[in-house]
Amino acid sequence: MRKHAKRIISLLLCLCLLLSAGAAALAKDKSGTEPDENGCYTACKGECGHTPSIILHGIGQSQTFVCDENDQPLVDAKGKTITGWPLYFDVDYAIKELLFPLLLMLITQHDFGLTDKAEKVMAELLKWNRCDENGKPIYNVQTVKYPYSLARCSQEEKNYIYNCIPLQTYSSAAGEDHLYYFAYNSFGNNIEICDELYEFIEQVKRETGHDKVNLVPISLGGTIANGLLEYHPDVIESLDRVVYIIPALNGSNIIGDIFKNNLSTSGEMVYEKMFPKLTDDEMTGNLINILIRLVPDSVLHKLVDKVISGMMQGVFTNVTNMWALVPSEDYPACRDKWLAGEEHAAIRRQTDRYYQAQLNSKANIQKMVDAGVGVFDVVDYSYPLYCFIESYDKVNADGIIQIESTGMGVYSVPKGQTLPEGYTQQFVNKLGTNNCADPTHHNHLSPDREVDGSTALLPDHTFFFYNQDHEKTGRNDVVMKLATALMVDHRITDVYSDPNFPQFNVGRDGKSLQNDLAYYDARVDRSAYTPEQLARYDAARDNAQRMLDDTVVKQGETEQVKQEYYDALCDMGLRSPPEPEKESRVRLGKFLKAVNDLLNKTWGYRSFHK
Repeated sequence: MRKHAKRIISLLLCLCLLLSAGAAALAKDKSGTEPDENGCYTACKGECGHTPSIILHGIGQSQTFVCDENDQPLVDAKGKTITGWPLYFDVDYAIKELLFPLLLMLITQHDFGLTDKAEKVMAELLKWNRCDENGKPIYNVQTVKYPYSLARCSQEEKNYIYNCIPLQTYSSAAGEDHLYYFAYNSFGNNIEICDELYEFIEQVKRETGHDKVNLVPISLGGTIANGLLEYHPDVIESLDRVVYIIPALNGSNIIGDIFKNNLSTSGEMVYEKMFPKLTDDEMTGNLINILIRLVPDSVLHKLVDKVISGMMQGVFTNVTNMWALVPSEDYPACRDKWLAGEEHAAIRRQTDRYYQAQLNSKANIQKMVDAGVGVFDVVDYSYPLYCFIESYDKVNADGIIQIESTGMGVYSVPKGQTLPEGYTQQFVNKLGTNNCADPTHHNHLSPDREVDGSTALLPDHTFFFYNQDHEKTGRNDVVMKLATALMVDHRITDVYSDPNFPQFNVGRDGKSLQNDLAYYDARVDRSAYTPEQLARYDAARDNAQRMLDDTVVKQGETEQVKQEYYDALCDMGLRSPPEPEKESRVRLGKFLKAVNDLLNKTWGYRSFHK
């Protein structure tokens, strides 16, 4: 059940990604370090050769609290702190409001106000992140920020930052006094966040003694980078390298389809495919498929519309940072749908401004390149979008963002398809130019023939990871090592510079294995085991470390090596093998699938109520 709960939580996160920056929470330097007369905190005084780096995190990778007039966090009736992120949901309120109209609808097979009530409840649940007609937070939302380097953070702060973005390799190479984490409210005001980042860059330069910084925009951080370059073009003079990691440079189709209300509501999707995929469990999915037939089709479709409307009222309409996630091709229609009235004029001016930044994104990135800034892009692909939107199977993606957005215009075919026979590299990007240094000899076609990297804005500077989930990119140890190498080693100038980091690689989760190696290494009492057990453990442990040291990933190797290592631990009694699925559950799962298949065949893809 824990796995299913995490999957459902991920879906809720999507609904909020899917589904100002407020005043900063009080932060204090925990190190006691004093600056010199120029305000510099580093021993190198800017002469070490390592440019300081600023992380621009993704959605929800900072904590926000709803506070009272004294800046003290609010709590609900049960004493639970009300947070903007992680999202706070008043479950008791939702049950109280929805239970009776839901039962009445099931009994009568008529709406009887259920959908209107659902719209109201959704708006109320999301209200804490709501902004006013000027794009300012309605409530006193405070963001936990880190206005100093990691060297001056408390251990608790470091743990939080490294858990979000595990860049310990960078800290080891350049020092924690050269690493900064720019925290912002994901549901804040895009323009204000970009202005704050501009000032933060100047602060980092003063504190480190360096005249330039590196930026690492991750996911939603890509939209912040878009705005920064558009609103403050002179910032280019302060940049050394920019390492984009799965950036939402052209938004996410998930947000675009939600704003357009283009959800997957076909009968086949609703009654067969969607819920087993979203729950990652066929038994639970088929049970939902059967139970949802109790809701009349007319009510179900109206319910979807009302929930979307409630989400828009609750948070999306006036939150400009969420509008930044609408793809540029969808923005005009979405603006006309949700921001047409005069009451939205101020918001519309702000979102129009970001829309222009989005349209200019590639041109602004090209300006960085022309100015000598080293720009690189790390892209995940061949991982389908969440299937509750209509475009989920029409684009190649990383689960959250389509590759066209993260890859600066990369051309691709959906996962499972291949480029046509005889297809050749196009070598033309969205600006109508070709940035490949050697079209005659460079091959930018992915080995699986899903991606033509030659159409990217920066084909020689774009690294691809096959079958990598967007949400787990931070757990990919190779991506973190690559990001570190790009920031600290200026000998890496393109995807051909270092064979340890090839242009096309494979996704993996190395973080959990690395953590387990450290955990069990400290707990193995070698006197307590037989020579055979120790030999098996040593071989599996050394093989795991060898694999982690190898940054060229082989498809399927990670799972095999992990299994061998965990089997050795189980043999030593240090780890329990996974419990086999109960036979009763297996039988129930087969029964529910048979029932649902029979219903689809005999009754069709529709509710029980004709």
